[in-house]
Amino acid sequence: NACMNAFAKDPLISINATTGGDITMNRAEKAEQILTSMEKRYEEEKDYRVMPDCISYSTVINAYANSNTEESGIHADAILRRMINRYLLGDTKCRPNAVAFTAAIKAHSAAINAALSAEEGESATKDDDVQRKQAEASARRCEDLLQQLCLMCQNQGNDRTLKPTRVTFESVIQALTLANDLEGVERVKLLRDDGGIILNNTRRK
Repeated sequence: NACMNAFAKDPLISINATTGGDITMNRAEKAEQILTSMEKRYEEEKDYRVMPDCISYSTVINAYANSNTEESGIHADAILRRMINRYLLGDTKCRPNAVAFTAAIKAHSAAINAALSAEEGESATKDDDVQRKQAEASARRCEDLLQQLCLMCQNQGNDRTLKPTRVTFESVIQALTLANDLEGVERVKLLRDDGGIILNNTRRK
């Protein structure tokens, strides 16, 4: 976990190549490589010293949140699903919590920033409409993750480890604002004011 956390703090690492140039490597990808190695070693050797837990997965999700690319949210979702799947298969150490969901929301917010930056920079590979739709999809995913977290908290007796924090709500509001989804912003504000209790007027249709 310590190694993954080191890679999670900064988005890029430069490695001096044998050719004399620098190779820029995504630290999040390196953190995921370590996680995958831990999963494989545990499955093959049942070595509990390298058994991934919620912290392991959350660290990699956070690394993608810091990577600030248009794919940040997609990668974060994939890691979150891996963690939830392990939990559903009986691994209690991989029980999801608000930290993991908030990190995934931040990753989607980072993807929105990257998409909009590409739009402003007149990306040669995607037109403005595609960039805008990508931002809107990421913002909707942020709201979906928040509602999923709130429902999990409700269904498990308002478990404090699943309770969305101020940062969780602010991250979703920021994402929806960037995507110009003002109705979504109001829904999330109502949800926050209701203490995270999902009601008909705070559920996204």
